Amino acid sequence: MNSVGGRKEYYERIFERHLDEGWDAAPGKEVLLRALATELSAGRLGSSERLIDLGCGTGFLLSRIRSEVCDSFELFGVDFADTAIAKGKELHPSLQLFCEDASATHFDSEYFSILISYGSMEHFPDPAQAAHEVARLLQPQGLFLMMIPTLGVYRVDRDDEGWYEDLTGQPQWNLKRETWEAHFRRNGLRLWDSARAKESGALKPGVFYFGYRS
Repeated sequence: MNSVGGRKEYYERIFERHLDEGWDAAPGKEVLLRALATELSAGRLGSSERLIDLGCGTGFLLSRIRSEVCDSFELFGVDFADTAIAKGKELHPSLQLFCEDASATHFDSEYFSILISYGSMEHFPDPAQAAHEVARLLQPQGLFLMMIPTLGVYRVDRDDEGWYEDLTGQPQWNLKRETWEAHFRRNGLRLWDSARAKESGALKPGVFYFGYRS
């Protein structure tokens, strides 16, 4: 299932059967929204930022950013499931959504000032390449806000790192936080203390990765 074809078939079925709708209500998305709103209200972000969501699904989180955080951000989303992007374009025509591999996008380097990703990085075929693409896309000092299910925090029944099904049966990389942090550091991505996630309402701050590109 770690092949591109196998993963794509899996997620096409999810979106075709509308099994993704429960993902939209995931409580952790509120954490990302609060964190983004905090940065905006503190004056650390402007009102015309360019933001991308890697693994955007149908664009539901992007639509919430527009309605609940800032309606003047320029919003982009990438997902490799054709069904998800087609549905997203129908539901949210003002969003700029693209069907492609989120770990190797077509965008120019340093194109975005904000990058978000919720429960997607762990499904990319190469975690190191995923972190590299995050760094490539972000401008210097660009903000990233991500949730990545993390071994020992999200999954506590196993402690062996590897590619296997998560608690819901989805195939993914199950990695420890220090492994993700190492990928981030090697690509110049600086993480804030987990207190920032707690302040945004995270019940499991260990699965949230907030910071900036140096």
